[in-house]
Amino acid sequence: MLLYKVGQIWEADRLFAQGKNMHQSGQYMAAFEKLVLSEEKNPSEPIIKAQLGENASMLAYLFHSKDASGSSQMVNDLSELSLNMGQKAIQISPYHINHYKSLAKIYLNLSKIDPTQTKNAIRALEKASLLSPTDPKLLANTALLYKSIDEPDKAAKLLQKAIKLKPNYDHAYVYLARIYNNQGNTELAAQIYQSLLNNTYPPNQEAIDYLNNISETTNY
Repeated sequence: MLLYKVGQIWEADRLFAQGKNMHQSGQYMAAFEKLVLSEEKNPSEPIIKAQLGENASMLAYLFHSKDASGSSQMVNDLSELSLNMGQKAIQISPYHINHYKSLAKIYLNLSKIDPTQTKNAIRALEKASLLSPTDPKLLANTALLYKSIDEPDKAAKLLQKAIKLKPNYDHAYVYLARIYNNQGNTELAAQIYQSLLNNTYPPNQEAIDYLNNISETTNY
């Protein structure tokens, strides 16, 4: 019995590795088959469930985008499976940050079908940030989602926090400057771009171009 269980776990790991590689290379249907088999052989492993959830959510979106006759039930089934797998991964291992990231990816894929799922993706990333409060990338990614649902002020606060945590985080500067520029606050956007040039290397071309353009029309 022990040897049988070990064999099942080994086979599950082998199938998982194959499925994950297929998923990353865009072979989503082939990956789905491998991951389903892997999950069946080792249903207590949260990493397998999380990966299967990501894969199923991508397939749901692909079936939805094709709008083929009779695909509605398939989209619903895959969407339900993806959420079930993502949530179960967290139930099994509630302090593993990557499982919250996977759940956020699941919600983001499903948001292409139902835009309201974006808010659930935000909540998943916010829970991940509670577990890893010094991770600036989590803050920046959450900020981008807030920006996508037209909440730029919340996005700006998160990006400011990300920059404090990592003063050379070039993407955070760029995202923040773009928010201020879109709000019409060109002076503040210019300050952020200048800070980007002061704190990062190599020089960011977007910042250089912005400052050159604004200097032609203002005294900045």
